[in-house]
Amino acid sequence: MMPVLVQVCAVIVTIAVVTLAVSVIRMASRVSKLTDDAHLWLVQMRQVTGEAQEAVASARSVLKPVQRVVDRFEVLGTRTAALSSVFLDEVEAPVRMAVAVVRGVKAGTALFMERLGSRFKPGRAATDGGVRYE
Repeated sequence: MMPVLVQVCAVIVTIAVVTLAVSVIRMASRVSKLTDDAHLWLVQMRQVTGEAQEAVASARSVLKPVQRVVDRFEVLGTRTAALSSVFLDEVEAPVRMAVAVVRGVKAGTALFMERLGSRFKPGRAATDGGVRYE
């Protein structure tokens, strides 16, 4: 009876070893597929990294001329501001004086016309406040 029990144990162990071998083969297949996927992913990452490096190099080559243009605009803006300031300093005082003269003439003319108009109102003598000589 012992040999039957040993035979049954041998069959069970054999089935377990075969099952384990099949599982290991399936696992190896999955690991191989995973490795292939990881390799493909790494290749794609290298391509993306290479494209990013090309983009950065291109941006660097474009950045220098743009920086020169920005520097020129800065100099031009500074010069324009200085020129505008000088121009306003030279023109402001005469313009203010001319505006003041125009306002004064306008106010004087308005007062003169008002007084002149009030002298010739109906019913009022056209004299300078003195005696009327007729």
